[in-house]
Formats: sequence, C-alpha cells, structure tokens
Amino acid sequence: MRKLIAFAAIAALTACSQAEAPEAEPEEVAVAEPAPAAEHAAGKYEYTDGDFTGPYEIRADGTYTSAGPEGDASGTYTQEGARTCFDPEGDGENLGEECWTRSAAAADGSFTAVSETDGRTVSVRVASE
Repeated sequence: MRKLIAFAAIAALTACSQAEAPEAEPEEVAVAEPAPAAEHAAGKYEYTDGDFTGPYEIRADGTYTSAGPEGDASGTYTQEGARTCFDPEGDGENLGEECWTRSAAAADGSFTAVSETDGRTVSVRVASE
C-alpha cells in the first residue's frame, strides 16, 4: 500500500510540475492590400476629351505642357498617388488648379482620368513617337 501511495504521490507531483504546453498562437494571415497607384510617369501622352484629342507632356522637373480646344497651356503639377493636380500659368491670370484622379493603367499604359472640378472623364494613352 505504501508503494501505491508513494507511486500516486510521485505521479501527482510529476503531473503538477510539467509545464502546460502553450497554446499555439494563430498564424497571422497576410492580407493583400491594394498597391498604391503609381505616379504619373514623366513622358508624352495624348488625351481624348469628347471630340478633342490633344497632346500633353509631363516632365520630371514638375512642369507640364498641353494643347487643348481653348489653346495651349503650361505650368506646374503635383502628384500624390493616383491624383495629379495641374496649375496652369498664363498672362498673369490665375487660371486655377485642376486635379484629376487616374484609374489603374492598362497593360499598354493607357488609363482614364476624372476631373475633381466637373466630373468629366478623359481617356489617356502614351503618345507614339
């Protein structure tokens, strides 16, 4: 009987002294977040606004030029993600900044842009040289 009690005591002590295995932490699942929109790359483009198709150029120095139905324009631009804001200069007039939000580019580099001023949408493609 003593052997049985001693064995039971040892078994109880052994059971109490074993550290509980920690619960497995759930694995973190990586959630794919959409990639931020790429900046509007410097280069030459053509845009179509209604019946008018015209060229514009974005320069790495923060300036641009464009031709529109009302005439040529040039000035500076700023970018943040898919948003590009053009600030035209001209004859001392404050022509006002106009901002556009671009869609993701297609495989050929084309995209659409929506004016934050009046909601019109233009189609844009990389100009062929």
